[in-house]
Amino acid sequence: VDNGCLGPLLQLLTHRSAAVRQEAELAFSNLARSGAINSMLTQDPAASRHLVGLLRRTGGVMQTQAAIAVAGIAADARARETLFAQGALPQLTALLDADPELAGAAVQAVAHFASDERFRSTLTELGVSRSLAAQLSHRSPDVAQCALSAVANISFVPEGVPALAAAGAPMKLGEQLFTGEPQAQRMVLTALCNITAVDPSDAGTQLLQVGGPLGLVTLLNSSDASLQAQAALLLGQLAQCAPFAQAVLAVDATQVLAGLLHHPSQDVQMNAVYALGILSSQDVAAARAVEATGAVTALTRMLLGGGAADTKRRAALALANVVRGKWRQVYNTGGFAALLVALNVGTDAVQQEVSSTIAELAADPNHRRALLSDVTSVSSIVGILSSDNAATQRCAAEAVLAFAEEEAAREVLYGMGLVGQLIRLLTAGKDQGGTQLTPEAQAALVGTLSHFASDARYCDTLRIAMSPLVECLASPHTEVSCNAARAVAYLSFSEANHEALCAVGVVEHLAELLPSPDGATQECSILALAKLKPPPSLAGRFLAQGWQLSLVALLEHADMEVQAASAAVMGELCADQAFREAMLRDGALGMVVDLLAAGEPHGALASLRALRSMAGAGGRGAESAALQLAQAVCAEAPVAQL
Repeated sequence: VDNGCLGPLLQLLTHRSAAVRQEAELAFSNLARSGAINSMLTQDPAASRHLVGLLRRTGGVMQTQAAIAVAGIAADARARETLFAQGALPQLTALLDADPELAGAAVQAVAHFASDERFRSTLTELGVSRSLAAQLSHRSPDVAQCALSAVANISFVPEGVPALAAAGAPMKLGEQLFTGEPQAQRMVLTALCNITAVDPSDAGTQLLQVGGPLGLVTLLNSSDASLQAQAALLLGQLAQCAPFAQAVLAVDATQVLAGLLHHPSQDVQMNAVYALGILSSQDVAAARAVEATGAVTALTRMLLGGGAADTKRRAALALANVVRGKWRQVYNTGGFAALLVALNVGTDAVQQEVSSTIAELAADPNHRRALLSDVTSVSSIVGILSSDNAATQRCAAEAVLAFAEEEAAREVLYGMGLVGQLIRLLTAGKDQGGTQLTPEAQAALVGTLSHFASDARYCDTLRIAMSPLVECLASPHTEVSCNAARAVAYLSFSEANHEALCAVGVVEHLAELLPSPDGATQECSILALAKLKPPPSLAGRFLAQGWQLSLVALLEHADMEVQAASAAVMGELCADQAFREAMLRDGALGMVVDLLAAGEPHGALASLRALRSMAGAGGRGAESAALQLAQAVCAEAPVAQL
């Protein structure tokens, strides 16, 4: 080589004499195998072309020597490009199933190509997966190591994974979990992780046959943090295969994984969280096994720690699988702060569960006051009122409703601009094309407004809420209309609101609710109407709709205040002659007189006004009304208030 023989030798490779060519090829293959001309093969396209040509020679020592030479120079990136351009890969792929020596050389060459991302897809298309899986058991440790390297790299191509699994690669890789150097074990775990990501069921079934669960638990106890992280990740992936998950629980892997939650390596921690979460999701028994390790406490601390958002997100998901809706366990460990972190980082399903728990806790006065002591926590809950998840939004609305029961809380909530947010939510679906509130969420939001309306500090500041409340009065959902009627009733107690309420048409909507089968809705409606004093012009509508019958029925209500309100409304409407005659015909006069005789001041005043309205104008029934009123006044035991 040093004397410049390679050039003439290459010329002889194309000599017209077959005998000369054969001798030249033999010499060339010997030189190539020796490595003496590697640099020339890399730089001279003609030399590498002849080398690839020798790969096509079926049988014989030259083919083997050419394969060995290709394996030697394929470590160079430029050489790989040249060899690929000259069609070396198909020839090398075909040699993977040859005799052990020739196949061993081909495996080494293919391993170099597989280490280069540019050629992995081509190798997959050529179908090397099956042959490489077979070479994992090659008699030469070096060749088996090269096959392992190639399999690990090929496994990054999803299209090649099914062929690896079908060729039994997971089982052969599983056998190597117990042996080998850390570098080899890393390649084994890498390949298994990639294969399992595509089909955990098949991979898990194969690994069960070679003691895979025990091998992984052994690696979880390794002193090498990278191996621990990979083993935890793989265990989590394989736990999606139910039989494998049961086997993992049987070898007490949960205790080891729980211990890794305290590992100084972030990667180990995150993968342990992932594995515990997947195991817990299998069934209740698996979740209880994880819970028994104390993982709930460790995962809750992760939520409250200063880790990355992704770490907290995984911890929240794992906790969801462990506690299975019983987030009070997390509350008992980390308080409202832990629940709020889970609420902020969790998936829609997690947010739904956590917000439901917060709503339950907020309904308890003791827990509610504990939460109200932290303004930031309250603000976070108010913030999720705008959640796109309907269930989460509903739970948040119920929690805010519970907060609004507290007088001190209303001051805090009002300062946060809650009233404006409630109005936006109640009108978003109609005015802004937003997501429509569920009836339950709408009822809770309107109920919150009713608490503010009941508070003298805010009653006169809620004019912005009147239009949405009127719309809610017409809701087909009883709880929504009832809460709206209650809110309007509270607003009507302030004369400052009367003009605004009448301007938005609240009186007629309240009248429509008088026949409601819901008693609370009826009561709130009549109380509000009594304050707002419906005009006589509405009497015709009452008669047309039959609402006057509800007024008569409410005169016999168990609550004296409701009776008085009904009498007051009747008195306003009896200014209309047709309505007055209808009331006399329906027997309302006697009921009003009974109310007067009951002696309750408020009821007596309302009944007197109603009687005056019935008797004050002429027409049929006026004399009778006046007579009954005189009889009541002149009775042997007149009502003291008269």
